[in-house]
Formats: sequence, C-alpha cells, structure tokens
Amino acid sequence: MEDKITVRGRSRGRGGQLVTYYHHFKYEIFNVVYDQIVVELSSRFNERSTQLLRRMACLDPKNSFASFDRDQLEELGKMNAADFDHYGLMRLKDQFGLFIVDVRSNPEFANCQDLGDLAITMVKTEMSKDL
Repeated sequence: MEDKITVRGRSRGRGGQLVTYYHHFKYEIFNVVYDQIVVELSSRFNERSTQLLRRMACLDPKNSFASFDRDQLEELGKMNAADFDHYGLMRLKDQFGLFIVDVRSNPEFANCQDLGDLAITMVKTEMSKDL
C-alpha cells in the first residue's frame, strides 16, 4: 500500500503525480464512491427518514453500545411525541442514562449484535417492563 503510482491528470506536462496506493484508493476511489452513495441515499429518503435511521443507530448494541447518544435518543422520542405525554418526554433522557448503565453492566447484553437481539434480551431480563 505504500508503493507509489502515477495518477494521471494531476499535473500539466509532467506526466502525473506520484501518490501511494493507499492515497489513491482512499482519496481517488473510496471518497468518490462514498459521495455517490450519499447522493443516491439522499435522493431516496427524505430528511425525516434519514434522521430516524441515524437516531435509531444510537441503540446499536455492538461494542458495548459505543454509538449510544442520549441526546439523539431524546430527539427520537420527540419525533414520536404522540407516544409520550409531557412528563414521559421529560423523563426520557434520564431513562436512557439508566438504560445504558444497566445494559453495559449486565453480561447478558454483551452478545447482542443488533436491535433484534437487544429487544429479545430486554424481554428475557424483564428490563422491558421497567422502561
């Protein structure tokens, strides 16, 4: 990956610029493909759907809930305000804080790989009754 290649079209009259394979694949290929995917997804999903998916991703149990974000989950609750009364929305942030402490300290949640596993484990441990 550290070998050098000549990238065409970069410098005029000098036959191209030398860059590493890593640089070429990351900046010349990966980022272009990534940008194309983002444009494609943006054209298929409206802003609300995109926000919903981003906020739900905060519940991903992988790596001991590394992507957990209490503020984003509170916003998820606000997006579904019809499901909560005023008091319920106020308590949501505190409940998410307690939730993350509980699931990170309970070894039964360590093997959860997705939201389905999380839901099943919450029912098995009866945590679903507390929240």
